[in-house]
Amino acid sequence: MNFLIRIAKKIKYCASYLHNLSRSEKQQDKVLVILCGLPRTYKRTLPSLLKNIVLPTNADVIFVSPDVVGGIASTENKLSGIDQNNCEEEIDYEFIRKIFGKKLIGIKSVNYKNRTPVALKSQNSFCGISIERISSFFYNLHVALTLDDIDYTKYESVVMTRPDIAVYRTISLPYLNNRVLYFNVGEGYDFDGCRKMGCAPVFPFANIPLGISIGKGDMSFNDQIMFGCTEVILQLSELYQHFEKYILEIGVPPTPETLIVFHMHLCRGIDIKGLDMTTHEIIRTNTPDLRSNYMDNYKYYL
Repeated sequence: MNFLIRIAKKIKYCASYLHNLSRSEKQQDKVLVILCGLPRTYKRTLPSLLKNIVLPTNADVIFVSPDVVGGIASTENKLSGIDQNNCEEEIDYEFIRKIFGKKLIGIKSVNYKNRTPVALKSQNSFCGISIERISSFFYNLHVALTLDDIDYTKYESVVMTRPDIAVYRTISLPYLNNRVLYFNVGEGYDFDGCRKMGCAPVFPFANIPLGISIGKGDMSFNDQIMFGCTEVILQLSELYQHFEKYILEIGVPPTPETLIVFHMHLCRGIDIKGLDMTTHEIIRTNTPDLRSNYMDNYKYYL
């Protein structure tokens, strides 16, 4: 029985791989994977990103991260009770190069100190993450798409994710639509084996004098894995340039999800759709290996 299960899993993997390969051949679609954000647990997660995203899509990789080290930062998530940890040690760039090999076409460490406007630092975030960290998220993406020695025009599509994410299933990318930003809806498993659909709420917002609004409390979004044609992701990278205006002048609630929906959907007319592209999970510095081992064994018997 276990033998048949393993065979079935291999067939599923091959089918997904062939789907991505066929898609690439038909559309001549060169994929770029952007890993940006704090690489807290990258030594545990990068192999899964290589196996389940980079290799099946034959993608090139850009790695951009802030040079923040030193354990837990003072950005405790008040709503979920999760500590937003910094990197515990200096980033081992040689390890990253060995993981991705020739697939890695760009790597950059970003000094984000004092880049957040002073007027924004007093603002409270609706999601418990500091304004500095939210701002750095968009700045990292901006940097990743403005590196001098990379020809972005040869890439038809971009997968954007974080270096501290483990990916448990080969990604299945949708056919490109130049008016849609896709996000992955599936996020990890609980100990009972039930998959979480981890989307954060988009906060309802209205600016009466400007006559604009988004949401009625029934919208949700997940910024952990996003996919779109290169032009769509380039438009997303422009959010950093409007970050201060959106929050201080227009009054957009300062959460990553709300800012992305406002910038892309309301200001750019880009549709935002959630798809079950893969299964992923954020691996924090305090996420035990025991849980990962447990889930690997559990899924083996499903």
